Amino acid sequence: MPLSSESSSVVVVTTSPLALWSFFQKQLSLLQQQGFDVFAVSSPGEKLAEFHCNTGVAVHAVPMSRRFR
Repeated sequence: MPLSSESSSVVVVTTSPLALWSFFQKQLSLLQQQGFDVFAVSSPGEKLAEFHCNTGVAVHAVPMSRRFR
């Protein structure tokens, strides 16, 4: 069911663009089809650009790292 004129936004943040492909690709595409404004934020790179091209989800590249302790 499409949303009203007041659409809701979904933002997913990951440190790795591969996580977008592995865990969120279908979910974010489905949310976008349902009328949500969908944004993905991840480290810059070729895989992030590919994610945008293949899903149409807006992406924002933010340099970040992940530390293991």
